[in-house]
Amino acid sequence: MKKGYEGEVRFDQLSEKSLNDKFVLNDLLLEMNHSYSQIDTLSISDGVIHLLNIKNYEGDYHFKGDELFRFPQEKEYHNPLLQLQRSATIMRQILHDIQEDYIVKPYAVFVNPQFTLYQAPLNQPIIYPTQLPRFLIAL
Repeated sequence: MKKGYEGEVRFDQLSEKSLNDKFVLNDLLLEMNHSYSQIDTLSISDGVIHLLNIKNYEGDYHFKGDELFRFPQEKEYHNPLLQLQRSATIMRQILHDIQEDYIVKPYAVFVNPQFTLYQAPLNQPIIYPTQLPRFLIAL
């Protein structure tokens, strides 16, 4: 829990200048039809809602199908992409219900420079620590 909070603080420090002209909400809990999802950071600008799931994982990880493992221990972790997909679905349902037309773009953002992810699918919305400065500028 502490490590996750430290990651969110790190992201807030890195993104302070990049997100200062955007509407930003932190630590949201969404609920739709008794289904819940937590969002670390939500940024709104120009008709786009960015859902950012901040992860402070450290070490070497890899995917086996939809499952995420840390090695060499082969300990399984929650797949942040599945949580992200659930958050995006709930957000889209909420927007539909209130008749708002926003594009929802979800991202799993890994902030720890000591993190490596092997065998990650290239078509997934993953932001690595080395990509973070460029990603924040593009937001």
